[in-house]
Amino acid sequence: MSVGGSVEKPRFFIDLLNYQYNIGNVGTVATHNWHNGEMHPYVLGLSPTKPFESVALDNAGDTIYFRIGFKYPISLPSKNMFLAILGHNFASKEYGFDMYFEYLSTTPNGEAWKNPTASNTQNYHYEIVNGEGVVRVVHPSYDGWSLGRFDPDIIDDISGIVVRVKNVSLGHSFKIGGIAIGMIYEPEFHADLAVTQSRIMDGIKNKQTKGGHTYSVINYTKPPNWWNGSPFELTPPSSSQVAYSNARIGRRSWNVGFSQLSDRFYTDGLPNGVFPANDMVNNYLGDAVNGGYLDEDMYVPDGSGVGEFNYNINTDNSLYSTVYHHSLGGTLPYLFSPSQDNSPQNFAICRFDKPGFKVTQKSHKKFNIKMKINESW
Repeated sequence: MSVGGSVEKPRFFIDLLNYQYNIGNVGTVATHNWHNGEMHPYVLGLSPTKPFESVALDNAGDTIYFRIGFKYPISLPSKNMFLAILGHNFASKEYGFDMYFEYLSTTPNGEAWKNPTASNTQNYHYEIVNGEGVVRVVHPSYDGWSLGRFDPDIIDDISGIVVRVKNVSLGHSFKIGGIAIGMIYEPEFHADLAVTQSRIMDGIKNKQTKGGHTYSVINYTKPPNWWNGSPFELTPPSSSQVAYSNARIGRRSWNVGFSQLSDRFYTDGLPNGVFPANDMVNNYLGDAVNGGYLDEDMYVPDGSGVGEFNYNINTDNSLYSTVYHHSLGGTLPYLFSPSQDNSPQNFAICRFDKPGFKVTQKSHKKFNIKMKINESW
């Protein structure tokens, strides 16, 4: 929603950590060192209603590490990923954060998070909401939440993702409601003009007595508050935290359609489009003759001694592989913004109204897509 509430070119922020957790591939979520089986249930899952509270750190520069370790190594896209910290009070408590990856382990399959053997790689953070521009360590100006983009630019599979929270002053603890890390998908162009946007009041039921009196049963009127206030609000560090009981009401909903989206296209050598060239986990073996794959973008032909796709279901940035595959067909929640406007009011935690993936082919390698997106909690 930009000025006037119109839907323009939307963005989907798909939570890779929640996906890996729901397919059973998260081995541990620990602070500081690895602890087998230690889990902080409020950190994953886009539900920042209950916080994790740290211990108070004694010295400036002290650090707490949130380590999300995977049972089996995972591959990542090379560009256009995001890091979101939801429900934090970093500005008031004077904390900053950054993120890095840990690489493959020498331990057996099923315990890839243990004893990583390669050095870590830190990433630049490009501000979207409540950051500091382009930095390695982010010090938010407001309490509430922060969102930024980064480019992993890594080749190897990884065994863990580490979010590092660093103390600036002395003797403060901090709270966070959740961590989300994943892929950003932007369609090829703006949505069709015939877009409907609704505010659904499905938590209220009107009933009528035998005497004709009408009364309302109110189960809810708006999304539940995060632990530190209404969803996606930002507050200066000098202000007191309030619950904002008068925040906006209703469940937002969008009916969005796209026409003539490309089957596959490449921007700066990176895949996009509706479908991936390769929707398998392994990269072997494409039919370069009948499949019509472009050697420079999709496939390294067998004649060169390689015979591999350049991308798989996890690293391709198509609508199917990024959005539907990593949200389990629209079952899992994701962050959604209906435009490129980065105002916090435009973001929502959403699900698809009906899980599944359906497109209509209207011409050669061109597809029409319709989707209904509902705010979810």
